[in-house]
Amino acid sequence: MLLKPALLTRIQKVDNLLNDHYAFVSHSLGSRITIDGMQRIASFINNRDADFRNTFKLKEIPVYMLSNQLPMLQLGRKLPDISNQQANYCQPTGTKYDERILTKMPVIAFSDPNDLLSYAIPQGFAEKYLDSRLCINVTNININVAKNI
Repeated sequence: MLLKPALLTRIQKVDNLLNDHYAFVSHSLGSRITIDGMQRIASFINNRDADFRNTFKLKEIPVYMLSNQLPMLQLGRKLPDISNQQANYCQPTGTKYDERILTKMPVIAFSDPNDLLSYAIPQGFAEKYLDSRLCINVTNININVAKNI
């Protein structure tokens, strides 16, 4: 059976997505850019074909944020359309588990308490300010790099 080039390309993309592993490493403003990008993917992924969506749901994409500024850069921004619903989307027993975007998106935020432009992500931040369908769980790691003030 011969496959049409467009169908073959779609199958190859899904296979690549299934087999490849992804991670983001961001710094400073990049923390906001990374989250905005992932939330943008969440807003239009339903326009993709079902094979792609279902494969993407199986992914775990960690984000390593160095000199994280996410809390400061959230000021004045509107809340995502879907928030405070992680249990519904991210738990296999959740009512909307099949509508999640990823299996998990661990965010590991490195911050220095002595750096005025580096912040830990507060408890409850992800639930309130980040799209629940991304299944984000946050781990803060404090490191001392800057001189003590």
